[in-house]
Amino acid sequence: MQVWIHGDSLHDWIVAFVVLDPDRVKKYTTETGKEVTEEVRNSEEMKMLVLKDLVKLAGQNKFSGLEKPK
Repeated sequence: MQVWIHGDSLHDWIVAFVVLDPDRVKKYTTETGKEVTEEVRNSEEMKMLVLKDLVKLAGQNKFSGLEKPK
């Protein structure tokens, strides 16, 4: 739903703050047979799905290595 990405020239990484879209989470849980819970929203699996999408978008937009989330 919303993403804020912060970088600092003194560090070689960026930080992403992500607000999940409740409708997309509901769709995901329906497709995977899971229930919408705080545990699912905060799971490593959900974090990796979001990271995968961010990395894909960064690649499509030709971000440099330092601009891509890790």
